[in-house]
Amino acid sequence: MQVPCCPSGCSVTLRLRDSKSLAVPRCALCAASPVLREVLSLRLATPGELELPVDDLDTWQAALKVLVPGRFVKYLASWVGSEGGDGTRHV
Repeated sequence: MQVPCCPSGCSVTLRLRDSKSLAVPRCALCAASPVLREVLSLRLATPGELELPVDDLDTWQAALKVLVPGRFVKYLASWVGSEGGDGTRHV
């Protein structure tokens, strides 16, 4: 099943273990997994955020290198560290 890519700027923030978070393109998640596609079609507890409290940042970073390699490298450099911002990494 083909999933149309969402408009520019359409992302979802993954809330991960240890209060870490990662902003990723919604379309990449939908295209990667029918389970994620179904979950993201539902009403989220917090709009635009998907709670994954047992998942860790390193695992998602590795997966995203495969799913959106160019975007991952580009936006990893724009990560806002926990000392100066909200701690969300943008992919």
